[in-house]
Amino acid sequence: MFVFCLFFHGPQFGTFFSFLFYVVAFRMYDLDGDDRISKEELLAVLTMMVGANISEDQLISIAERTIMEADTDKDNLISFDEFKKVNIFVSPGKVGVRFF
Repeated sequence: MFVFCLFFHGPQFGTFFSFLFYVVAFRMYDLDGDDRISKEELLAVLTMMVGANISEDQLISIAERTIMEADTDKDNLISFDEFKKVNIFVSPGKVGVRFF
């Protein structure tokens, strides 16, 4: 128990939770569990998140642009390493992607 407490309160505390955040977020988009996010998976999640607030054409454009810009190895999929460099955000009426 002492080691557990040191781990979660030590200097790596922020690093652990940052990594955990990315794992959980990645799994949310990786609907089929193949460790890659396809355009179809991205589009399905974005559609669930914003519903009727954004047109289907806009969502398709966002999904295609996200894949194009995040996919550094050009396999038309987003890997976990590629995902960590992307921040997809959703707020009422807006969907955006930020690259780190």
